[in-house]
Amino acid sequence: MTGKSNRKEKVFNVTRTVLLSLLTAFSLTVAGVPAMAGTIFNNGTPSSASTTLSVAGAAVLSNTFTCSGSSCTPSSLTFYGTTPTFSPGATLAWSITSGEDFGVNYGSGLSILPTTNVPCNFLGQCLYADVPFTTLALPHGTFWLNVTAGPPGLSWWSSGSATNSASWVSANPGVSLNPAPGSAFAINGTTAPEPGSILILGSGIFILGLARVLRRKRVR
Repeated sequence: MTGKSNRKEKVFNVTRTVLLSLLTAFSLTVAGVPAMAGTIFNNGTPSSASTTLSVAGAAVLSNTFTCSGSSCTPSSLTFYGTTPTFSPGATLAWSITSGEDFGVNYGSGLSILPTTNVPCNFLGQCLYADVPFTTLALPHGTFWLNVTAGPPGLSWWSSGSATNSASWVSANPGVSLNPAPGSAFAINGTTAPEPGSILILGSGIFILGLARVLRRKRVR
């Protein structure tokens, strides 16, 4: 009887060691998981009740967005604006900050806006897709996207399903909206997954496997 118990104990110890080794290997693999390309943040599309806010000249439109992974690297910006009436080569100034157009500056620049292949619906809601944006890396958290100095006549449409915070300062002194309706825009790029969430999954698998071994041991 003792010999049989010893064999069971040996099998249990070996199984536990194998499961622990697999969990360790899984954890090491997670550390090298590549970033996933796609949409970092999507604030929805405009509706028939959406309004516009100018980003021309000295006007500043600020919207929050979230990096939900361990880090995010934006590469392009998609937004809904008014019909392009400006010349090729027109630019839009942008910055990413920790506060509402202030605080830590994570990057800024000028993006050239397309003047062709910009589809518009009957309301004049035009899709500016994949506007070259930036390659800076952002940590996990919430940030502000600030856009300004757009060409004359350019306004951004608000989203019909906004989940973020926004503010707007007009080119006319003393005119502003805070809060303002969230804009219809998306930030595209790569997102590195949160290691913690994947480790929780791996730990769950280990616990389930260990529980099964213990249950089989009791049955025998």
